[in-house]
Amino acid sequence: MKKVILTLLFATLSLSAIEHKVIFDVRSGSADVIDGQVLGNISLIRAHYAKVGDTLKAVVILSGGTYPFFKRTTADKMLANELAEMASIEVCSMGLAKRKILPSEMLPFVKPAFNRTEALIRYQNAGYAYILVP
Repeated sequence: MKKVILTLLFATLSLSAIEHKVIFDVRSGSADVIDGQVLGNISLIRAHYAKVGDTLKAVVILSGGTYPFFKRTTADKMLANELAEMASIEVCSMGLAKRKILPSEMLPFVKPAFNRTEALIRYQNAGYAYILVP
């Protein structure tokens, strides 16, 4: 009887795992900020949620001074690849155009969004928490 109750309790707890969702609005041109405030936080929060059986789904929207870190020719590939393993990455297309950068110049896992505001609306409407990284 104890085994049945424990099995049912475990099954109920497994089914109640929560998928937490967050979008980071990253504008900083500092590798230290991207590494510490974005990558570091995603890693820490993901580990924290894993301890209680929950998951973290993260998205990063790039704008402002972030572009050089994710361009094919100037990318900090270690930082960019590590972030891509933990989050979906989108880039503001209007910001790219303003800086005369083609979407094809970005690393292949960086997907263009119409603009930063549109991406933030889309993800927040889908239940993502908003975190600004100026």
